Amino acid sequence: MDAVITAIVTAVLTGSGGYFWGIRRRKHERLDDRRASVLSRLGRLMYEVQRTFLDMAHSSDTEADGKVEEASRAFFELVHTFYRNEMWLESETCLKIEDFTNFAYRNLGEYQDQRAQRQYDLASERIELSRRITRELQPLRREVIDEFRAIVYPPPWYEAPLRLLESAQMQTREAQNSPEVRR
Repeated sequence: MDAVITAIVTAVLTGSGGYFWGIRRRKHERLDDRRASVLSRLGRLMYEVQRTFLDMAHSSDTEADGKVEEASRAFFELVHTFYRNEMWLESETCLKIEDFTNFAYRNLGEYQDQRAQRQYDLASERIELSRRITRELQPLRREVIDEFRAIVYPPPWYEAPLRLLESAQMQTREAQNSPEVRR
């Protein structure tokens, strides 16, 4: 009789535990899907910003107005998309994107102010602006892509314990090789 009760209790607990674990897992999978979608969109927009600024840098003076306008549109599309979706991103990623957008906004504004004052555009200034934007954007874009890949292609379950073991072994070796231990 006790064996039957134990089997029933085990079946109920296992079934309900599996059910709740499945619901939790499915919820996180949906959240990860949404986050991956946002990161993918931001990555595409970052590429567009980079491309339009490069096009602007290498444009002639006659087509510069159109290229500056195109770069501004791409930049503000990135900004609007980021702020509409920032709740899906990790805090660290948000801070990096905000730092970049503030940097780019300042530089783009300075460039447009100088341009308006002089009424002509020098190719070297466009090239310098493009370099500054690209220099800031490229590493950020890489991080967003890496974060996206971590969601889409998570490491196998056994990698985390292996990394912990490897880290512990490194610390042991470092402790053995430190000057204080050798004395």
